[in-house]
Amino acid sequence: MRRTTPCRNLIPGSNPSRQKALYGLRCLIAHGEKLLTSDADPTWIALTNTTYNEMSDERDAWFTTRVVLINWLAQAPCA
Repeated sequence: MRRTTPCRNLIPGSNPSRQKALYGLRCLIAHGEKLLTSDADPTWIALTNTTYNEMSDERDAWFTTRVVLINWLAQAPCA
């Protein structure tokens, strides 16, 4: 079985410590160890430091995913 590790240099010029933080958050969510505030109670989202930081993490994760997928599609060989 192939062991997976966090991707390195997903986006040229991106911050490696930010990549590591997003990967850590992804692992916690994927393994059921953490819920985001919006997941716990989607009807009530107050703008606190916690929710602001989580919204920032979510935005960064969406952006990273989008760039990685676009780069992957651009490099994929045509059949």
